[in-house]
Amino acid sequence: MPATLTHNEMLSQPKVASLMRWIDSHDRPALTRFVVETGMLIVSSIEIVNGVATEVAETIPATLAAARDLLGY
Repeated sequence: MPATLTHNEMLSQPKVASLMRWIDSHDRPALTRFVVETGMLIVSSIEIVNGVATEVAETIPATLAAARDLLGY
């Protein structure tokens, strides 16, 4: 399993940490994680299918554009 970090552990990359905090402010079911090896973010969402809620993790680039697309902006 690749090493991942939360925004609190991203002191060396303040812009990415700020982006992660912004994503997490949108009521995510789990904290956004940064994948050290790839530089990508893992963002959790809730998907509802036939009345059953499931947590799903999506991997996106660590960019504002990717985050806005995922969050529907």
